[in-house]
Amino acid sequence: MIKIPSLKTIGIVVIILILAYAWGVTQYALKQKEQRELAETERDQAVSFATQQKEEVTRYKNAYNNEVARVKDTQITLDNVNRLIETKELSWLKQFESLNRKYKNLERAASIAMSVNSDSIKVITVTAPCENDSIKLFRYYIHDEYNFIDAVVLDTPDFEIRVPLHIAYLWERKKFLGLRIGKKEYFNEVVSPNKLISIDSLVSYTTGRRGRKK
Repeated sequence: MIKIPSLKTIGIVVIILILAYAWGVTQYALKQKEQRELAETERDQAVSFATQQKEEVTRYKNAYNNEVARVKDTQITLDNVNRLIETKELSWLKQFESLNRKYKNLERAASIAMSVNSDSIKVITVTAPCENDSIKLFRYYIHDEYNFIDAVVLDTPDFEIRVPLHIAYLWERKKFLGLRIGKKEYFNEVVSPNKLISIDSLVSYTTGRRGRKK
């Protein structure tokens, strides 16, 4: 003989089913909202790049009398990275061979533009004796922790050196049995398209949750 569940048991089951259905509907609605917001975000990012709306750079002097440039992070999704990789703003990412397909191992990226010009170098006018006359010469001299220039020329040279630096913060998986399927390792890579620039050293520090023991 089949035992019929009590009304109390049936009521509990119905309530559980209703709650489960309501939870599923809520999760679906949240997922749809998240997808709409992502689509709107990606659209706004694409428009911003198309109209070259960049975050404004602010500058100030620190306690060491050095100029500091400060800019707010520009958010961009990986889908938009792939869409906009041919633009002037992002084409330099193709220089990093360590980035994998679709740039999925890219954590962050930065592009820095610097320049060195002759106005920043001290010039001293000197004269050199010669037969029956003298010659006016120009001596360029700078010697400090970062620079050494000592040159005497017949005329004031005019030069400008642009120092673009492109930085990629990325990860690679450790090799296991010859395959990159192990734990993620994080790297910084820096490149300059200016052939006169040599990157002598690179140090990177990470703070925050990543790398901490839970």
